[in-house]
Amino acid sequence: MVDQKIILEKIFRCSLTKAFQSVPHQIDFSQPEMARQVINSWTSDHTGGMITDFLPSGVLSELTRLVLLNALHFHGVWKTPFDPKLTREQLFHRVNGSAVSVPMMTMTSKFNCGEFVTEDGVDYDVIEVPYEGESLSMLLVIPFERDVPLLALNKELRSSRIHQWRKQMRKINKQLAIPRFSMDTEIDLKSTLSKMGLGDIFSQSKADFSRITTEEPLCVSKVLQRVKLEVNEEGTKGSSATAAVIYSRMAVEEIKLDRPFYFLIQHKPTGQLCFHFPRFVMATTSEHRNLP
Repeated sequence: MVDQKIILEKIFRCSLTKAFQSVPHQIDFSQPEMARQVINSWTSDHTGGMITDFLPSGVLSELTRLVLLNALHFHGVWKTPFDPKLTREQLFHRVNGSAVSVPMMTMTSKFNCGEFVTEDGVDYDVIEVPYEGESLSMLLVIPFERDVPLLALNKELRSSRIHQWRKQMRKINKQLAIPRFSMDTEIDLKSTLSKMGLGDIFSQSKADFSRITTEEPLCVSKVLQRVKLEVNEEGTKGSSATAAVIYSRMAVEEIKLDRPFYFLIQHKPTGQLCFHFPRFVMATTSEHRNLP
């Protein structure tokens, strides 16, 4: 979505068409709430109605110039569905040690399974549950010992290791019990992308989007992502939506002193400091108070 006042560079428009088979849609960001509704409607249409209110109020403003959107929707039916009659309430043990009753789906069948060990000696199981057509499947990974935290397996979740699983897994008759569950998560990817070396795109002084437009300097304000997933006896429905909100770099950046700060009063010609104390001065209707 691009502001109707912005002229995009030809190379960017061609890249959108070639790489994503997409064309930019013009929108009026001078009316942020209306623009938000248009974007949320697009997101709902492209996620099978699973994500209906993606962008919250206040994310867009009159200084928004582009919103780069991506949406994904998946609906997979198990190759062998779970029998709802076998679903029973059972305890699920949470990370904090407590337990909660959940609907546990159960199936006995020949599953592709494997037993593996991490470099630190942690044993864990992998079991594959195929979807209809068998081009897609769900891989379930769990430590063998109940008291081992799931974080101990984080390093195993890499493509090379998963490729090794595929080579070593074998068909074994197993009884699988898995909760019927759903999840709905939202995250601002700014911190993650910055750690990956993309921090400059968020900087008003360093961001360079001149290959998108030369109309005015731009920078990314937020990169929001929402994921919804439902797993039940029939299969899995999942949707994700990602939005990079790009602002004019002429936007006024807020600096809010709402926590302890230093203040210094300096005589500029000489550089002499007159006052330099760590103080937070809070004004009330009747007095001024100094808080350490």
